[in-house]
Amino acid sequence: MKLINILLTLFLLGTASFAQNIVIQSGWQLKGTEAGFNHMDPFQQECINTVWVYDANSTKWEVFANSETVKAIISSSDLMNPLASIKQNDGFWINANADCNVTKPTGLPVDIQDQIDSNTSVLSQEVIDGLTYMGNEERLAFDIYNALFTLYPTAKQFTNIATNSETKHIDAVQQLLQKYDINDTELSNNTIEDMTAGLYTVPAVQTLYNLLYEKGSVSEIDALEVGCMVEVTDIDDLEKYMAQAQEINATDVVEVYQFLIEGSYNHYWAFDKGLKNKGVSDGCCSLGTIDGVNYCHPEYPQNTNGQ
Repeated sequence: MKLINILLTLFLLGTASFAQNIVIQSGWQLKGTEAGFNHMDPFQQECINTVWVYDANSTKWEVFANSETVKAIISSSDLMNPLASIKQNDGFWINANADCNVTKPTGLPVDIQDQIDSNTSVLSQEVIDGLTYMGNEERLAFDIYNALFTLYPTAKQFTNIATNSETKHIDAVQQLLQKYDINDTELSNNTIEDMTAGLYTVPAVQTLYNLLYEKGSVSEIDALEVGCMVEVTDIDDLEKYMAQAQEINATDVVEVYQFLIEGSYNHYWAFDKGLKNKGVSDGCCSLGTIDGVNYCHPEYPQNTNGQ
């Protein structure tokens, strides 16, 4: 195990990473990626047998497999967890039965895009209002993480999450807003680049951004704590609005919200790890409860996509 960890470290330090397209050869090989894979759709092709990432925190291998037999072994093993994403700059082992290419997708996961494209619901006003609010809140996450990365450029969590994940979260909500012709939000008809970062039409989101930026600008530890706060707030709000969508059987909205929640679980643990690396032994739990909001959530799934 130690040898594998050393090899992974040497690879990432001394070898160029792969960004969009990864050339796979038959057999075993060690690869890396700058961009990361937020889901495993690109590996769901006949040439790929398994993909392995070692998680030093859990001291377990996270494994993706196309074989149902291997999936069952992974699920029942105490030594492995299912792999649902590859983080930016992770090294990973891959076993292939033939030469092929793996290309990082630029859009949403296939199942989420299918839900948006295929299912049409009759939305209540509270669900419409929820989409408007969550669109602004996802924008807030993107904006605050980019702003904090400018202040603390060594805290890569901020730019990784903003670039590789929050852009997809915004895209998912934006597609729903456009699908249902909800035009009472700036997000409805503008790209991220066209919107002014840190300015929102929803007063509650504007107030939250101002408070979070003020705290995050104090120190890098405060900034990482802001990350914990954003993700817990996001999960709490998404769960509330998802329940409203479930009541009217708006399956496309429910699936998008679940996708966002699963991403927020990942982000929470990324900030938790960042705090622990800075010597804050309790990570996000060091925040405790503030103004009635509990920021300590050891029950959150620690693997991607809630697995």
